[in-house]
Amino acid sequence: MNKNNIMRIIFIRHPETETNASGFTHKIGEQTKFTDEGKRQLNILLFVLSRYGIQKVYSSSEKRAKDTADLISAKLGIKIAILDGLNERNWGD
Repeated sequence: MNKNNIMRIIFIRHPETETNASGFTHKIGEQTKFTDEGKRQLNILLFVLSRYGIQKVYSSSEKRAKDTADLISAKLGIKIAILDGLNERNWGD
């Protein structure tokens, strides 16, 4: 198969947030910030992704995922598409 015909899909989880660092699971719609470690992770991620020739970015509408996707799309100069089907599941309280 010709290398140019291969589609590569890369799944990315958001960087560490204050909630993650506290040992808790996010609730749907929760507004949380990236920790200093999360910002460091994000900078590494942006550097690595800039080498892959990414053409599309998809994200859930959850703030931490969308914030991550916004930064990736800005770095790569491409638009993001928000897909509600990528939103996390409600695991209860």
